[in-house]
Amino acid sequence: MASIEVKNLSGLSNKLEQLAKIKLNNAIKDATKLVQGSAKELVPVDTGLLRESIHLDVKEKSNGVVVGEVFTNNEYAMYVEFGTGSKGKGTYPYKIKGVNLSYTEEPWIYYSEKLDKYILTSGHVATPYMYPSLQLSKAYIKAKISADIKNQLPKK
Repeated sequence: MASIEVKNLSGLSNKLEQLAKIKLNNAIKDATKLVQGSAKELVPVDTGLLRESIHLDVKEKSNGVVVGEVFTNNEYAMYVEFGTGSKGKGTYPYKIKGVNLSYTEEPWIYYSEKLDKYILTSGHVATPYMYPSLQLSKAYIKAKISADIKNQLPKK
């Protein structure tokens, strides 16, 4: 029967303890700011209300995990991102796990305060800005976290 020998187990244990102490708060905050900035650049602007409603939040959970979030509380943000009605159907170019989009086929009427009249619409095409912002930032996020880890590890 073959035997396995692990050398320098205490050294490996020491390195793992060092990794566990690394703080990524700054890297996550910088990455979250980048995604927020990108979303604000990509969002279509009419009145500017939607762009100004794009916020960020960075929190450290009780288990030490740091989470960055970019969000909007604007009531029509999702309609801009995903599109609406028959015009929007099939125009959102991304597949997001767990998200199943459905669109009404019937036109509807709404009142436009800006135009001061009722409008008959079949919706509008998707104009993604949030999801692409994250996708465009992935390489930077990975590089930033990697650099922070390397900078915080003790030098030999």
